[in-house]
Amino acid sequence: MLCELFVKNLALLDDIRLSFEPGLTVISGETGAGKSLIVESLALMMGQKASPSLIREGQKEAVVEAVWDILKYPKLKEKLAEEGLDQEDEMIVRRVVTLEGRNKATLNGQTVTLSQLSEFVSLMLDNAGQHDQHLLLYADSYLSFLDAFDVKNGGVAKEAFSNAWGPYNTVKKQRDLLKEKQATLNERLDFLSFQIAEIEQASIRHENEEESLLADKARLKNLDLLRSVGEAGETLLVSGENTILKNLHELALKLEKASAHDAQLVEALHQLGEAQVALEELGRFFEKYNQTIEADPHALNHIEERLFKFHQLKKKYGSTLEAVLERLQAMKKERDELQSFDDSLAKLNEEVGVLQKKLESCAGKLTDARKKAAEKLGKKMEEELKELTMPHARFEVCLSKSPEISSEGADIVSFMFSANKGEALKPLADVASGGELSRILLSLKIVLGGLQSKVYLFDEIDSGIGGLTASVLGKKLATLAGQNQVLCITHSPQIAAYAHHHFVVEKMIENARTRTVVRFLNQSERENELARMLGGAHITDKTRAHAKEMLTRIHLINSE
Repeated sequence: MLCELFVKNLALLDDIRLSFEPGLTVISGETGAGKSLIVESLALMMGQKASPSLIREGQKEAVVEAVWDILKYPKLKEKLAEEGLDQEDEMIVRRVVTLEGRNKATLNGQTVTLSQLSEFVSLMLDNAGQHDQHLLLYADSYLSFLDAFDVKNGGVAKEAFSNAWGPYNTVKKQRDLLKEKQATLNERLDFLSFQIAEIEQASIRHENEEESLLADKARLKNLDLLRSVGEAGETLLVSGENTILKNLHELALKLEKASAHDAQLVEALHQLGEAQVALEELGRFFEKYNQTIEADPHALNHIEERLFKFHQLKKKYGSTLEAVLERLQAMKKERDELQSFDDSLAKLNEEVGVLQKKLESCAGKLTDARKKAAEKLGKKMEEELKELTMPHARFEVCLSKSPEISSEGADIVSFMFSANKGEALKPLADVASGGELSRILLSLKIVLGGLQSKVYLFDEIDSGIGGLTASVLGKKLATLAGQNQVLCITHSPQIAAYAHHHFVVEKMIENARTRTVVRFLNQSERENELARMLGGAHITDKTRAHAKEMLTRIHLINSE
């Protein structure tokens, strides 16, 4: 329940504090007096964005504060607990709007976002103004009305559907994301396979192969020099006519004879023997070396081709063969991961299939619950409309299957309406007049108001209706206020007469400044205000008597 509303520096409202009670409260006043500012203030409580232009001229900020009794709103308390906010029986909401365009919202002193504010306050306050009338012109809003009506029975089916929708939607999004990536991933896989094949075709033996090939290349390019050196060594040592080894052998024989006569030659003979052994080994080396030096015209070409291939690979995959081989391993790992993509997609497709079956089952049960609720809602609406001076009105809630299951189920809801006897049912948006929309909206709120306690704000719901209908409408508002707190901005004296509490909004000039004041009316003041609403600014004894009679009659009706 709304207990207090404090507004400071909001347009013409410089400083007001209103106290509210249960029941039906009406707010009246001349056109342009500022009644809409009360609506604007409560809209700010619901998280509506605020423009700095709302701030009273000469002031730096506007402040709106509302005190709510939330004892009877367990869902709101649960929400507050989920967000880590205080959940006492009293909730104080405060909005501050500055000239710089900064908006600050607090709940029991704790900062909240505007979206949080909207979520919390909308659990208590239903702003049933012209916006809601416009909602009746859009079929997209009908489903929420139907679900709100069947909150007890259909609520179970809706909750089961919501519990099935969450996992299904999550897995389906994952699957769809993979499918979107599939073409790109396949292209990547093809490219990786090409790159891997390109490196593997080079058959790199080891990371130092390039250095080995460079050494072989240098050897082959100097083959003539190497051959001449090898042949010269073999000729001098082994194969020539007068080889070094042959001469050394002859010298050794002479030294051996001479050493018997001179001990000094013994050491020389020993050294000569060592030299012979070393030169014999060197001779054998040259013999073998010369066998390895063969002119292969293709060997150098092969090495140069291979080195060129390595050069190409290094340009694409790394600065060294070691880096190229590391890149190869990384690409193989990525390829293996991508090749598992099809398995992942298949698994997700299977999961989606299982969850979709469960979702379709829950959607079917939700549709069945909605069909039953639709029939009941249609009958309830017709009963209410008949009491609102529409005796021949017909109202049907029709369900059709939506092309796809959404987060709201598998149903499309249509409101079909006929105001006159003999006229066919047609879509509500196509046939209802402004006055009819007002009565349909009120009927909806009355039907829904019996299901959940709320604060209802009606902004000029009397638009487009006559006195007799307004009187019935006033009685309906008073009935709705039996279980709910109802605030009504009205120009209709017939509606105002049913109020339990009455405020009047007036403009006044003070110190050369226009300001709007809001006064609570006592009984005699109510009579004067109703007389003004009946007859205009010039109040006569006749209009005052009429107003008094209206209040007395309605008081007697309410007392019955």
